[in-house]
Amino acid sequence: MINYATAVEVEGGRYINGGCPLLRESLLGVKMTTSPAPGGGAPLPGGQDSDDSLVGLRTAVILVIGVFCGLVAGALTRLDGHSTAAALLAGASAAGLSIPVLHKLIGKN
Repeated sequence: MINYATAVEVEGGRYINGGCPLLRESLLGVKMTTSPAPGGGAPLPGGQDSDDSLVGLRTAVILVIGVFCGLVAGALTRLDGHSTAAALLAGASAAGLSIPVLHKLIGKN
């Protein structure tokens, strides 16, 4: 992974660490001292990839597993003879409780 927190040179000889080099270049008249981001575009904060996805893979996996847990809990509650409202409440509760647990269990890298 490439670290995009680069040092840029301001025309007065001072250095600024971090930030978007292209934004700093256009607003402050600075010159980059390192090579630009791969693909020629401005680097994204946090070292994210430049894909156009709405959510990341980790987030999608956590949400899908959480919803699946909620569906299973709701179906088992309904099959046990409880009302549909109770099954929906049990399923929503199971999904809501499993998502933070999955967030802690599934690592970021």
